[in-house]
Amino acid sequence: MNPSLNGYRAFAFLAVFLFHINVFPAGYLGVQAFFVLSGFLITPILLSTKEKTMGFKEYLKNFMIRRVLRIFPLYYFYLGFLACTIAFFGLTQLEYFDSLNNQLIYGFTYTYNFYHSADFFEHNRYITHFWSLAVEEQFYLIWPLLIYFVSKRHLKKMLVFIILLGPVLRLLIAFISSSNALPFLSSNENVVVYVSTLSHLDAFAIGGLASVFIKKEVGNFVLGVVVSSVIALGLITNYIASSEWNFSTLGYGPLMKNSYKYIWGFSLVNIICSLILLRLKSRNLFRGIIENKLITYIGLISYGLYVYHYGLIHICKSIHEYCLKNNIPGVPESPITYQLGAFILTLLVSSVSYFFFELWFIKLKDKIAPKSKKNPSQQR
Repeated sequence: MNPSLNGYRAFAFLAVFLFHINVFPAGYLGVQAFFVLSGFLITPILLSTKEKTMGFKEYLKNFMIRRVLRIFPLYYFYLGFLACTIAFFGLTQLEYFDSLNNQLIYGFTYTYNFYHSADFFEHNRYITHFWSLAVEEQFYLIWPLLIYFVSKRHLKKMLVFIILLGPVLRLLIAFISSSNALPFLSSNENVVVYVSTLSHLDAFAIGGLASVFIKKEVGNFVLGVVVSSVIALGLITNYIASSEWNFSTLGYGPLMKNSYKYIWGFSLVNIICSLILLRLKSRNLFRGIIENKLITYIGLISYGLYVYHYGLIHICKSIHEYCLKNNIPGVPESPITYQLGAFILTLLVSSVSYFFFELWFIKLKDKIAPKSKKNPSQQR
């Protein structure tokens, strides 16, 4: 596997983590980076599986078994742990546990993004971040069908069409939300757009297009110009809308609220992510940093890091606040105390989870649904 891709995963997760500890307001875009990566990796894998398997049934079975063995064990272990904690210990008096019981059904059915877009949604630090995992799983239901039934001769056109369709779909979703056409939807159109699977189809498509059809190497100069231009556009439009530059958001504040960025902003971020991935494919982008052992290790266990981190941040923050409230000696007031503690704890828990739980299922993939020898070496 290209170690640079694990470096990419690491930085995507770190961005999300910094966003959730209120340090990096643009860090939520790390989720977008994961979406593009999924399209970048899954599309060629599906094409190869299609070529090397006999018929649709074997093709779909091979792909789904491998995805299930990688994703489901940790996902349902975490949800099962939360459910058992509620069942055996109650804890409904604790913050977020009181609403968790009613939200777990959306997690178990991979529909949390639908719940997130509803007007009765309640934020929950143990499970709210699972909206993106629901989007990913819904992508895994749609994408294999598109790749199988569209010939490779027409695949490029289809991917370009989906990419161009992305802003149109987001505009339509925003209109439906803001016009109250569907009363159960939240009236915050930027939120509804953000958590919708249809809003991110172009992210998966641009990842697939870059991976399969773009053979020309992207230089650092081109990448730098594109990134600088997108950030400049974001900052300028942000200033026009709010009279503030706000450099910490890179011009794209949480959920892209102003200047209708939730319609066009995601397209620009998707382009940047795809160009970065193309550069990483040749292993020529800040290789000493991207392929640093610690960075690639974080990328290796990034799935567990993402699953566990939000709840552990809340737990560490609650403990820190309790200590300060009760004047427990030796506890610094600075939030960096719980922030650093949450990161270390998340790293430890995810490491144990990966090596003593997830890895067993990862190894099982090649026993139950082996890949062809000619399949791509890239894995997720």
